[in-house]
Amino acid sequence: NFPNVVQAYLASATEPELRQKVVSAFFVQVTTLQLLGKSCYPLWDGCLQAAGLAGEQLLRFRISMSVCSVFCIFAVFNLIINGESMKEARKDSVSEPQDSDMPSQKTEARRHVSSWEVMTFMAIAAVLAVQSAAQCVVSQLWPLYVQRQFAWADHAYAWLSLISSIVTIFCASMLPALAHHVGAGPIATVLCAGAAIALLVGFPAKAMISMHIFGSLAFSGCSAALKPCLEALASLSMPVHVMGRSFALLKLAVALGDLLGNYFGMRLFDVHTNDMFVSSPEWSRWLPQLDGGALPFVFAGTTLFLSTTILAVALLPQYRLALLRAATSSDAADVTEGTSKEGVELQTAAAAEQELDSLLRQRIEASRCMKSE
Repeated sequence: NFPNVVQAYLASATEPELRQKVVSAFFVQVTTLQLLGKSCYPLWDGCLQAAGLAGEQLLRFRISMSVCSVFCIFAVFNLIINGESMKEARKDSVSEPQDSDMPSQKTEARRHVSSWEVMTFMAIAAVLAVQSAAQCVVSQLWPLYVQRQFAWADHAYAWLSLISSIVTIFCASMLPALAHHVGAGPIATVLCAGAAIALLVGFPAKAMISMHIFGSLAFSGCSAALKPCLEALASLSMPVHVMGRSFALLKLAVALGDLLGNYFGMRLFDVHTNDMFVSSPEWSRWLPQLDGGALPFVFAGTTLFLSTTILAVALLPQYRLALLRAATSSDAADVTEGTSKEGVELQTAAAAEQELDSLLRQRIEASRCMKSE
């Protein structure tokens, strides 16, 4: 629940233009810390063994898992001590709104949620559940797949998993720049399609090592960038006063996807190796005959393709409408700028003409004075 609260606060406290950067930065930070924690575990476990706990494996596991409580306690006391100063700094950094702007801000904070925004949010939540299920299938069954296809040991899979984590961090960090130049909606659609293609290419029934490495790394990058992109789009489709409940629903969708991925992934992976399922007529009628443990990956890739269609229907019309509004506003700005330039030129010409008339009048008066003298 704590990451849900943090993401809801970040989404409600940042401007819509910065939402993509903040959500992606939070995801990159968490993923980087997880990678550093995994990298430090061998050294930490070696220190525990050197301290005399070599024969106490369960005790070492308990000590390692209790380390996270130290950081949680530090965070609680840090918020208690520095919480008020953080609020004061935030109040000082934000300028006080004018009285005339207060009704518009309240209207914006409590604006009515349209049916199209609710449908967009539901579509994003459904795609997020599918992405979570596909990610769960890959993370759970990837070691079994490479062991069945290539007879890889744990060391080879560990190197591939490390490279996958680095690719995940890199792709998630590149997301804000791509979303700024292209748009979050098209980027989410392309990432979902790329994850589906990479999953189907990298995890076939008869895999090649080169294609598997390319497909698995491509899926890791696309799936990692897709999650914060969908979360940022979901936060933009809902108002600020329901941001906490919105992220709670998104986390429920992620949990549902994890549940479905865990349950159906292993059953589909063993469907052609377990005699109990092969003899069942329900399974043999409609399941495709795929060997090598590729069946759950094929189902996950197909579901991601269907999710791409959902994203295209839900997000691309809004993107085109935003482009049309931007083009209309730019044309209006050009017309206003051209009108203002013409007005300035006319004012300059009128001022020059008045100055010339005043000089002529002064000349005529001076000549009259000379004649009278």
